[in-house]
Amino acid sequence: MNILYGLPSEGMGHATRSKVIIAHLISRGHDVRIVTSDRAYTFMEQHFPGKVYSIHGFHFAYKKGKVSKVQTVTQILKTAPRDLVENLQKYKFIQNEFQPDLIISDFETFTAFYAAHNKVPLISIDNIQVIDRCALGFEIPRKERENFHLARNIVKFKVPNPLLSDHVVL
Repeated sequence: MNILYGLPSEGMGHATRSKVIIAHLISRGHDVRIVTSDRAYTFMEQHFPGKVYSIHGFHFAYKKGKVSKVQTVTQILKTAPRDLVENLQKYKFIQNEFQPDLIISDFETFTAFYAAHNKVPLISIDNIQVIDRCALGFEIPRKERENFHLARNIVKFKVPNPLLSDHVVL
C-alpha cells in the first residue's frame, strides 16, 4: 500500500511517535512517503532518506513561555502567501510522483487537505482530536472557555473529517 504520512514540526513529539509507526509500516512492506517541515523534516530525512517531502508548516509564536495568539496570527499572515504557493507546488509534485492509497496525519494539515481533495482515506493518529471528538465529562472553567473553543476550532480546521475507527490494521 502507498501511504502518505504527514506530521507537524512544532515540537518533536509527533516526529518521535511517527518514526516508530513509519518504521513499522515500512517493515510490513508499505511504501511510505512523509510530509513535514523544519526540524521534523531533518529528523525524518535522517531516518528515512529520500522518502521525505519538505513543506512549510504553521508555527506558534511564543512570548514569555506562552503561545501568543496575536503574534501567531501575525506570523501566519506574513508567511502564508509564500508558503501556500510553495506548498501547492509540492502538492502537484507529490500528485505526479506518488499516488497514495491511504493518508495518515499526525495533526498535519497538508495531508488532510490532500486526502479531502483527492478522496483518499485519511486516518488521524494524533491525541489532540480528543478536544473536538470526545465528551470531557466536566465543565470547562469560565476563564478557560475562550481558550478551549479556540483550541477546538483549530483542531477542526487542522485535520477535518478523518476516518473514525477504533481499529485499523496496517
